Amino acid sequence: MQDGIREALPAAFRAARIATPLRDRVVRGLVIGTVAAVVLAIAGVFNTDQAAFLPRLAYWLAVILPGSILGIFVHTAIATWGGLADRRWLEMAVVAIIVAIPHAFVVIVASMLIFGTGVLSIATVFGFGAVVLMFSFILTTINYISSPPEMPIHTDLGSDIILMRMVDAVTLLDTTPGARVHRSWWVARKAVEGSSSIDGRAMLRLATGLAVPVSRSTRPALAAQGWFL
Repeated sequence: MQDGIREALPAAFRAARIATPLRDRVVRGLVIGTVAAVVLAIAGVFNTDQAAFLPRLAYWLAVILPGSILGIFVHTAIATWGGLADRRWLEMAVVAIIVAIPHAFVVIVASMLIFGTGVLSIATVFGFGAVVLMFSFILTTINYISSPPEMPIHTDLGSDIILMRMVDAVTLLDTTPGARVHRSWWVARKAVEGSSSIDGRAMLRLATGLAVPVSRSTRPALAAQGWFL
């Protein structure tokens, strides 16, 4: 979002709650991870029911929560980079894979210490790695689905992050000349100073210096309206 927003909707945006994305992701990730650990401990999956409830709960917390914390920071880093913003499922897969690789070794060490899992071997690494990757995909998906939308609002007076669905924000902006150029971006028409192409992806250059991605689905209509200068 860009120029003209503060002038058009001052009351709406002052009323919006300012998000603290990293804090919210940490809380949400730890809650989801803890719930998952409790469920797995109660179910006693993967033969962990051979141990009493408290030791196996400790085991599942020890293997789930480090992955949750790692996932939070990997997700934050990739979301901040923004290169996969218009390919959400690919972004989720990348996060899950990056988390699973180091986390597999955390699980192996915890399993060896608590359950006396056999000697470390290639077969052990691949066996645990496959299970960790599966859980990583599941928990990453749950975290993404449960995440409220976070919208950065950029104007000539500064930037803020608010919690609001893009469709609701666009509805409020119906009198401001502009367009939704991407799943995560609405841009005021007068804020566009130029355009470019990066790795085959169309970008709009804004007065603030931001480069905004244009989705493939919106590109033809924007081109017909003369957005690409």
